Amino acid sequence: MIKEIEYLEFAKYYDVTKQAKKYSEEYDMFEKVYICVDTWDFWIVRVQKGYNKEYDREDGKWLLERNKIEKPSKGFKLKESTLKIVFEEDEGFDNWDNEDYDNLDELIEDLDAGFGIGEIQ
Repeated sequence: MIKEIEYLEFAKYYDVTKQAKKYSEEYDMFEKVYICVDTWDFWIVRVQKGYNKEYDREDGKWLLERNKIEKPSKGFKLKESTLKIVFEEDEGFDNWDNEDYDNLDELIEDLDAGFGIGEIQ
């Protein structure tokens, strides 16, 4: 039986690093992975240590990449199997919005926008 993930608050990011790394080796290079539920999309955020916005190695920098994945319908519920598909099917490292930060705390503060980061068990 596929369990349904707890209710995810609208426009709040949740840490799904554990799930991303479980379902795809592609995510092993990322320090953190987040998901955010929007009306018609899910936003996936990947955080990589030691890279700048131009994808050049730079000590002390943290690269944030953000991409949206369309939901099949407005009322679509996120389930564990959906996360598995999202991470297994992620073939592209292009078309990601990106920004670099001088430290992880600043990146998280910017990402959470005062709402905090949720945890999915």
